[in-house]
Amino acid sequence: GQLDTSFQVLGSEVLTNTLTHQQREARELVNRVSYVEVPLLFDVHERLGARWNVGLRGGPTIAFLASSRGALPNATGDGYFELQRDRLRPVVFGYAARAYVRYALNEAWAVGIEPGISGQLTSTLTDDGPDRKSRSFGACFSITYRIP
Repeated sequence: GQLDTSFQVLGSEVLTNTLTHQQREARELVNRVSYVEVPLLFDVHERLGARWNVGLRGGPTIAFLASSRGALPNATGDGYFELQRDRLRPVVFGYAARAYVRYALNEAWAVGIEPGISGQLTSTLTDDGPDRKSRSFGACFSITYRIP
């Protein structure tokens, strides 16, 4: 005999909508701003026994603009402004501090470890742009020779 057969078909539809908005042109560049920094450092230290010396050295710094190259995003976010000398402060104030521990190997030679921090108190950019202050921290290994 005959058999009545019904097929049910379910359909699906996929709709993809892509919207692209370019805020600003992508650029590959390296920004370089160089300042010559002059520190005014104070030092306090204490000798512990015959071989150990511990201390702290730090104080304010003043930096003078030496050179600049590169660009930063502008305030409206749709472009860049070049890092020209008129956009950068010619003088920047900062700080530096370093603790140290040294061990004397003999009368002339000593080795030590010196963790430190430094940074800028004022922005390198002028008032009409974004704020930029650098900070750093790290440590040095030192080998000291004292001239008799």
